[in-house]
Amino acid sequence: MQNALAVYLFAIYYARLFAAPDTTGTALTEGFDTRCSRLGFSLDQGQQFIRAWSRAAFYRASALQAIIKQVGDWQVLGTAIYSHWYSVTFWPNQSLLDPEQRDWFLLALRRLAELAQSELNYPLAFQGNLQSFTLLTHRRRQNPFIPVPDPAKHPLPAELPTQQLSVDAQGHVVLQQADQSRPVQLNLPMAQTNDLLEAMATYFSEADSAALATVLADQAEQEDISQLTALLSESGCPLLLRPQLRPVQTAADQAPSRPGWDLTLVNSADQSFCYAGPLSRGLDIFHNDLSDLLRDCLKRDDLWAFDGNPDRIFALSIYYHRVIFAAPGRSGLAWSSAGSGLDWAGHKEQGRQTRRDPDLEPAKIDVQEQLSLNARDNQLVYTRQLRHQGRTNCIYELPWHLKTLLEALNPADFTRIRGNPPDAQADLRDLKRYKIHLYTYQGSSCIISGGYDQLSLPEKWPEFIASVFDLLQTYTLGDLFDPALFHTPLRRQSDLAFYYVSFNLNQAYDEGKTYCYLAKGTEYRPGDWVVVPTGPGNRETPARIVSVVYRQAADAPYPVSKLKLILRKYESKPDLGEQS
Repeated sequence: MQNALAVYLFAIYYARLFAAPDTTGTALTEGFDTRCSRLGFSLDQGQQFIRAWSRAAFYRASALQAIIKQVGDWQVLGTAIYSHWYSVTFWPNQSLLDPEQRDWFLLALRRLAELAQSELNYPLAFQGNLQSFTLLTHRRRQNPFIPVPDPAKHPLPAELPTQQLSVDAQGHVVLQQADQSRPVQLNLPMAQTNDLLEAMATYFSEADSAALATVLADQAEQEDISQLTALLSESGCPLLLRPQLRPVQTAADQAPSRPGWDLTLVNSADQSFCYAGPLSRGLDIFHNDLSDLLRDCLKRDDLWAFDGNPDRIFALSIYYHRVIFAAPGRSGLAWSSAGSGLDWAGHKEQGRQTRRDPDLEPAKIDVQEQLSLNARDNQLVYTRQLRHQGRTNCIYELPWHLKTLLEALNPADFTRIRGNPPDAQADLRDLKRYKIHLYTYQGSSCIISGGYDQLSLPEKWPEFIASVFDLLQTYTLGDLFDPALFHTPLRRQSDLAFYYVSFNLNQAYDEGKTYCYLAKGTEYRPGDWVVVPTGPGNRETPARIVSVVYRQAADAPYPVSKLKLILRKYESKPDLGEQS
């Protein structure tokens, strides 16, 4: 009989593909038949399934849903899935991406996963009280500013350095570094030891088997899921539980050829639960990433953990320099409120051309800007110098925002620059240059420079500079400059509240069509859903308040006698899906 775990992973992998809205037809066809046949499923045009259940259930999702929980033979179901897939792909007028086909495969594959999981003779999740764990992490040493090469074009070294971390319930910590002959031994306080062991045990015990095996499928798609039976005896198979304890590798042993991690958890009954996976973040527990939690508890920034401790940017400085020379025949420069603040256009005044600013040097404008972001100093500094006309210097202290923005950057993205074609010509009357200095936590640095144009900048530059712009916009101007605040007088007791509502329940502001109502005895706020009378028959209609205006009756925007009253609050939030 085929391996239950291999069938289980096959089922949840393709169930996830059928459920994803952006799945392509190629992803659902390439290799599917080979994997089915290697798992022991055959093509029988659905005859076994039809004899056991019905022809309608083999072809229609609605009929399958009625009986799917009663299907208990995974061999018959797997063969039905393979045969149904073949019948859909055989006819050109059918598609696996049709909603009806997606629903059928989701029902069948999820049931296949349930049946295969019930056949596993060991649990996928950790059980018991965690007494110790050993984590081996394998990664490549690489300059973070160099993109990872394509292994097909540039073969990578066969062996990887390994870092080994061992922790037990007594707080004994042993860390074997890849480049050190002697291990580092630490004694962890009991409180931190208990917190760390609890986090590790909770993650690998509370994560359901589907979640664990889904990560396995992420890695296995690089291989052939149908060959997972052979992978059971190999290291590096991600999140794969093994019923017996494997000999624990040491850093001196031959390392695998693929980056990843290998974890062994031992409980109080001396049972071993072994997992492995690709280097990645996202193993979240207690609102924290498991790798960060390890580094924080042990106070070791050099731990590779589960993500390989990728080197991240903590600071960068951008220098921008623009020199604009006066165009021939132009006698002056003028200021503009948009763009760089410069406008070459002169203007006529009483029959002659003059400069708008008599102090402005007509020959050249020199603009220098500098933007510095530093997660360690928690500061963003922006400086702008307009030759002799003035200097702007802004300092923002944004600890959380800066750290999040910088650490989310991929250092290699800054070195991906397409470059201009050989016949590209720079405008010698408007010279723009930039230089970027980048610094990482592990001591790497990089300097990039060039012309400030589309093909001379990093390919991800538009996304990066837009994120910085959004950050600056959020913190640049506050209430002090908001006219809505200083133009609003204090409310008087004798004021009437005029409520402007919209029947488009998605409308949040007073843009578009609104209608004015009064209220009696109840005060409402913008955003509230209310019921108002409409039309000659005063039909009760849900509406949304988008603004409130307080005025004296003499200054009412509409005759008070002609305004209707809001009836009451809408008891439950309306369904906005049908709103235009």
